[in-house]
Amino acid sequence: KNITYSLCLFWFSLLSGFSAQPLFDDAYQSLFNLVFTSLPVLAFALLDRDVEPALAHAYPPLYAAGQADASFSTRRLSLFVG
Repeated sequence: KNITYSLCLFWFSLLSGFSAQPLFDDAYQSLFNLVFTSLPVLAFALLDRDVEPALAHAYPPLYAAGQADASFSTRRLSLFVG
């Protein structure tokens, strides 16, 4: 993504005689970064599933450890963060 963007700017500056004229508006530059960096992560987070909903309803013990906080503690969080 960045190579394509940089090459476009490089070729435009060659053709415009290095006049410092912007090729893209600031709003387009922000939108470019939003579309290619934030939206794929957001789409993955929204569409990701561990198991199918029918399987989760059929086997409730799959999530018993999470509901009981068996794998999470304040000590583990502090080790992860610190």
